Amino acid sequence: MKKEKLSMQKIRKMKTTNTGITLVALVVTIVVLLILAGITITYVMGDNSIIRRAQDAKNKMDDAILNEQEGFEQLENMLKDGVQDIPKEDIRNYKINIISNLAFYNETLGAVSNVYTIRGIYNGEIVFEDIAAVILKRAGTTESILVNADLPVGTKITVSQVYSEASYKLISPEIVELIASEDIDTLEFQFTSQYNDSNKVNGIVNASDDLVIAGLNNNYRIETCAAGDSSGEPDGVDIQQNQEKTANGANISIKNISAVQKCFVRIKIFCLDDLAYSVKTEGETNELWKLGEGGYWYYNLPLDAEVTTKSLTIQKNKNYKIIVVSEGVPVFYDEDGAAFADWKVKYE
Repeated sequence: MKKEKLSMQKIRKMKTTNTGITLVALVVTIVVLLILAGITITYVMGDNSIIRRAQDAKNKMDDAILNEQEGFEQLENMLKDGVQDIPKEDIRNYKINIISNLAFYNETLGAVSNVYTIRGIYNGEIVFEDIAAVILKRAGTTESILVNADLPVGTKITVSQVYSEASYKLISPEIVELIASEDIDTLEFQFTSQYNDSNKVNGIVNASDDLVIAGLNNNYRIETCAAGDSSGEPDGVDIQQNQEKTANGANISIKNISAVQKCFVRIKIFCLDDLAYSVKTEGETNELWKLGEGGYWYYNLPLDAEVTTKSLTIQKNKNYKIIVVSEGVPVFYDEDGAAFADWKVKYE
């Protein structure tokens, strides 16, 4: 009986002891949690909290992006209006006259087209840029294009021929530089080409007038030239470039207007800024038009007579002039009868 009573006392003592330890641990745990909670709240919500620092970092990033955009806009404005800080009395209107001559020609090839870039530099900065096409609508003639430019006196103007129809070669320098002086109003840039005696593939056959794209300001135009051999020989090619205006660009297609001759065609786009436009190819068009050698867009299928290609969509991203040149070449066949295009073929 005594042993039993003693055992009951030990049990009560043990219960009392265990209860005391559990309460102390609980209190300590709560205190620690409260301390940690306070530290966490301060770290997350305080003046130097992680949220505040994250917000500050985001604000700094937004400011940096805004400053960068403003810098790009200022640079673009400088390129477009590079003469704005020059006194008005130092700025004059100049006429840039680009003259294209044919020293020797093949009358049967028809019209010839050349593309030129124009750049004016003053005190190391670009103050004027443009691009133009001179189209000789009848072989053997001299044609020109007149470009008006408001420039500071002393501007160095550089005109470069960047495209020449393949049946002709340039026999004058491809780059001509002149200084806009006080005593000259018209600056003449002369370029001379001659028939190359053998290559008759890509003669210019027609050219449409400048077209203003609907919905855009009048400074943005897509000018068109169409090139093809109209030699009158059995393998001669005649093509026609068509342009369908869109809200922010144009759809370009080429028609084979030869009587019977099949042909391959390609397009080349000229612009002062490659980022000023984009070419859209979707669905079936994506399989037919491919960007290839020389920066040309090649149409993969041969065109039968009176057949037109699927359209290639040119979309404007910036306000720059674009010139589109089309070329055609007769279809050739290999020993297995497969059709192919030879853009370097020469007829002797």
